[in-house]
Amino acid sequence: MRGARFAYILLGFLLAAALAVAGCPGRQTGRVQEADPSRHIRTPHFLDSFPLHEDEFAQAPELVKINFDFDLADRSNIRVTKDGRDVTGGETSIAPNNLSMQAPVEDAGDGTYLVRYTAYWPDGTNHDGQFSFSVDEARTSEYEDLTGRPEVTVDMQQIRFAPRLMIVDRGTRVTWTNRESTTHFVNTDPHASHNVLPRLNSRGLQRGDSYSYVFNEVGEWGYHCSAHFPQMKARVIVREAGAARPETSPGVEPREAEPERRPGREETPGGPTTAPGY
Repeated sequence: MRGARFAYILLGFLLAAALAVAGCPGRQTGRVQEADPSRHIRTPHFLDSFPLHEDEFAQAPELVKINFDFDLADRSNIRVTKDGRDVTGGETSIAPNNLSMQAPVEDAGDGTYLVRYTAYWPDGTNHDGQFSFSVDEARTSEYEDLTGRPEVTVDMQQIRFAPRLMIVDRGTRVTWTNRESTTHFVNTDPHASHNVLPRLNSRGLQRGDSYSYVFNEVGEWGYHCSAHFPQMKARVIVREAGAARPETSPGVEPREAEPERRPGREETPGGPTTAPGY
């Protein structure tokens, strides 16, 4: 009788220990079982990503980038699928600082893209995560067509970018000018890592200050003002010069270049950034 009681106590202790180990976030090695794209599964040490979960695009993004607050090991990887088909465009690369990884994405047209990733840590353990984004080419009609112009001006006023959505040619120089008294920033997505286009990051811009960036990266890119996120966000689609022009929404007229702007601080793509990246 005493032996059986001891066995039950020992079994209960072992079961409790097993549950504790399985629930420990620093040691979990299980795989993602659920592929429902509506679920956002964050791994430990996850900070942010480009795209964000359930983000919407007018065209497929060129890459997926995921940021962490802990060192990644070499086997970390990203896989992107659409309708069950692998649309990852190449190998996963890990940043020199080991705090982010990225992978290219193939354009598979409209629909939902599922991103599943495995983050390996230096001790050999790993965690799986997932998020999704969608593409709807019809959204292109919401973007102002500013192609065919070597320079474009974006105003920062009333806590918004104007224009907020635009299409430009590759090589276009975009200049943002602060038109109000509050301080603004121009920061590449995602917030707050600011590293999908690492050189697209300004210092604080006071009234009348300007910041410029030449878009040489084809694709759809998001940026924002980090002082007024998430209210102050914008998107730019960069296309090869001479590509077929999209249809814009009714009432959207080409934006005339501003003849003058107040002198202010202007930064080039080689200027300082607000966050490390690669």
